[in-house]
Amino acid sequence: MLVRVPARRDKIGKVIVHGEIEKILKEIAANRQDAKILLRDVSDGQFNWKPAPAVWSIAENFTHLSTVIGLDLQQFDRTIRDAKANKLYSTGPFRYGFFSRLFVRLMEPPPRRRFTAPAIYTPPPERPLKEALSEFQAALDRLEAYAKDANGLNLVRAKVVSPVTKYMRMPLGARFLLMTAHNRRHFWQAQQVKQHADFPRA
Repeated sequence: MLVRVPARRDKIGKVIVHGEIEKILKEIAANRQDAKILLRDVSDGQFNWKPAPAVWSIAENFTHLSTVIGLDLQQFDRTIRDAKANKLYSTGPFRYGFFSRLFVRLMEPPPRRRFTAPAIYTPPPERPLKEALSEFQAALDRLEAYAKDANGLNLVRAKVVSPVTKYMRMPLGARFLLMTAHNRRHFWQAQQVKQHADFPRA
């Protein structure tokens, strides 16, 4: 259950959203809009079409994203609860370390480096478009809720442990940015499928 950080308010009582959280919320909103545009007028057949056996369909890209967000948010929940318990509060500004910034940059499209998805993030081969989009939008809703819940926390000192390995830890703020960049990366991959010469007609 989300428990809000004690919120700072302005003179008229409006909650102050700190700069880094505002940036993250804008990126999540952009992810949401980009997904709708990408899937506009796409049929179930097109959604699940693959240009080659080793290339993910649009469906696989979206279900992969929902899986990643779902598993990662379990770690976000633990990180945010621990940060609150330890009173790790700060209004920023925040600067993340070199490797965190590099990892986020490498995740941005177009891919400059290929990564193999860990087995726990492997998507199912096919999904109905409506079901997959609803699942993805719900995942973004949860991501947005956790970003708001982190408003006022020290986004550098609070660390998120990867669900893949306990040896990978990132600052909470950088992990949020990694997730929105990861969404953009797979939107780009899905767009390449749509632009393929053999992409089926609706």
